[in-house]
Amino acid sequence: MKVKELMEVLSKLDPELEVTDGVSSLYTVEVLPAYYDGCYTKLKQDHSLDPYYNIVGARIESEGMKVRLRFLGWEDVIADGCTDIEYTNYSEKYRMGVENFIKEMKLLNEEIRN
Repeated sequence: MKVKELMEVLSKLDPELEVTDGVSSLYTVEVLPAYYDGCYTKLKQDHSLDPYYNIVGARIESEGMKVRLRFLGWEDVIADGCTDIEYTNYSEKYRMGVENFIKEMKLLNEEIRN
Protein backbone atom coordinates (compact mmCIF):
# COMPACT_ATOMS: atom_id res chain seq x y z
CA MET A 1 0.00 0.00 0.00
CA LYS A 2 1.31 3.43 -0.89
CA VAL A 3 1.58 6.16 1.75
CA LYS A 4 -1.03 8.26 -0.10
CA GLU A 5 -3.50 5.34 0.01
CA LEU A 6 -2.91 4.87 3.73
CA MET A 7 -3.30 8.59 4.38
CA GLU A 8 -6.59 8.63 2.47
CA VAL A 9 -7.98 5.80 4.62
CA LEU A 10 -6.69 7.35 7.85
CA SER A 11 -8.09 10.79 6.97
CA LYS A 12 -11.62 9.34 7.16
CA LEU A 13 -11.15 7.98 10.69
CA ASP A 14 -11.45 9.48 14.13
CA PRO A 15 -7.99 11.00 14.81
CA GLU A 16 -8.22 9.86 18.45
CA LEU A 17 -8.30 6.13 17.54
CA GLU A 18 -5.28 4.05 18.54
CA VAL A 19 -3.19 2.60 15.70
CA THR A 20 -2.44 -1.09 16.27
CA ASP A 21 -1.56 -4.21 14.34
CA GLY A 22 -4.51 -5.80 16.08
CA VAL A 23 -2.93 -6.23 19.52
CA SER A 24 0.21 -4.08 19.75
CA SER A 25 0.65 -0.28 19.73
CA LEU A 26 2.37 1.62 16.98
CA TYR A 27 5.78 2.64 18.35
CA THR A 28 7.68 4.21 15.45
CA VAL A 29 7.35 5.07 11.78
CA GLU A 30 10.62 4.88 9.84
CA VAL A 31 11.68 5.45 6.24
CA LEU A 32 14.35 2.92 5.31
CA PRO A 33 16.02 1.44 2.24
CA ALA A 34 13.88 -1.39 0.86
CA TYR A 35 16.56 -3.98 1.64
CA TYR A 36 16.98 -2.92 5.30
CA ASP A 37 16.18 -5.77 7.74
CA GLY A 38 15.33 -7.90 4.73
CA CYS A 39 13.47 -7.25 1.53
CA TYR A 40 9.77 -6.58 1.83
CA THR A 41 6.85 -8.31 0.18
CA LYS A 42 4.62 -6.23 -2.08
CA LEU A 43 1.25 -7.87 -2.60
CA LYS A 44 -0.14 -8.25 -6.12
CA GLN A 45 -3.85 -7.52 -6.08
CA ASP A 46 -6.58 -8.01 -8.66
CA HIS A 47 -9.16 -5.37 -7.79
CA SER A 48 -11.73 -6.98 -10.10
CA LEU A 49 -12.09 -9.51 -7.27
CA ASP A 50 -13.05 -6.82 -4.70
CA PRO A 51 -14.63 -6.89 -2.15
CA TYR A 52 -13.44 -10.48 -1.78
CA TYR A 53 -9.91 -11.78 -1.26
CA ASN A 54 -7.97 -10.19 -4.11
CA ILE A 55 -4.35 -11.28 -3.53
CA VAL A 56 -3.08 -13.05 -6.64
CA GLY A 57 0.65 -13.04 -5.95
CA ALA A 58 3.57 -11.22 -4.40
CA ARG A 59 6.76 -9.45 -5.36
CA ILE A 60 9.92 -9.48 -3.22
CA GLU A 61 11.20 -5.92 -3.31
CA SER A 62 14.79 -4.89 -2.57
CA GLU A 63 15.17 -1.54 -4.35
CA GLY A 64 13.99 1.92 -3.38
CA MET A 65 12.67 2.99 0.00
CA LYS A 66 10.00 1.66 2.36
CA VAL A 67 8.01 2.90 5.32
CA ARG A 68 8.27 0.57 8.28
CA LEU A 69 5.73 0.71 11.07
CA ARG A 70 7.07 -0.84 14.27
CA PHE A 71 4.63 -2.14 16.83
CA LEU A 72 5.33 -3.09 20.43
CA GLY A 73 3.11 -5.12 22.72
CA TRP A 74 3.13 -5.83 26.42
CA GLU A 75 5.55 -8.73 25.88
CA ASP A 76 8.10 -6.35 24.34
CA VAL A 77 7.65 -3.89 27.23
CA ILE A 78 8.25 -6.64 29.80
CA ALA A 79 11.17 -8.13 27.86
CA ASP A 80 12.79 -4.67 28.00
CA GLY A 81 12.53 -4.73 31.81
CA CYS A 82 9.41 -2.66 32.47
CA THR A 83 6.74 -4.29 34.62
CA ASP A 84 4.32 -1.36 34.96
CA ILE A 85 1.32 -3.02 33.28
CA GLU A 86 -2.18 -1.61 33.76
CA TYR A 87 -5.36 -3.59 33.18
CA THR A 88 -8.74 -2.39 31.94
CA ASN A 89 -12.02 -4.19 32.65
CA TYR A 90 -11.82 -6.82 29.91
CA SER A 91 -8.04 -7.28 30.09
CA GLU A 92 -8.21 -8.46 33.71
CA LYS A 93 -8.46 -12.05 32.43
CA TYR A 94 -4.93 -11.68 31.02
CA ARG A 95 -3.40 -10.79 34.40
CA MET A 96 -2.20 -14.33 35.26
CA GLY A 97 -0.58 -14.82 31.85
CA VAL A 98 1.13 -11.45 32.03
CA GLU A 99 2.39 -12.07 35.57
CA ASN A 100 3.75 -15.49 34.52
CA PHE A 101 5.53 -13.85 31.58
CA ILE A 102 7.05 -11.26 33.94
CA LYS A 103 8.40 -14.08 36.15
CA GLU A 104 9.83 -15.90 33.11
CA MET A 105 11.55 -12.73 31.87
CA LYS A 106 13.05 -12.04 35.31
CA LEU A 107 14.46 -15.59 35.43
CA LEU A 108 15.81 -15.29 31.91
CA ASN A 109 17.45 -11.94 32.69
CA GLU A 110 19.06 -13.43 35.82
CA GLU A 111 20.41 -16.34 33.77
CA ILE A 112 21.84 -13.93 31.19
CA ARG A 113 23.54 -11.83 33.89
CA ASN A 114 25.12 -14.90 35.55
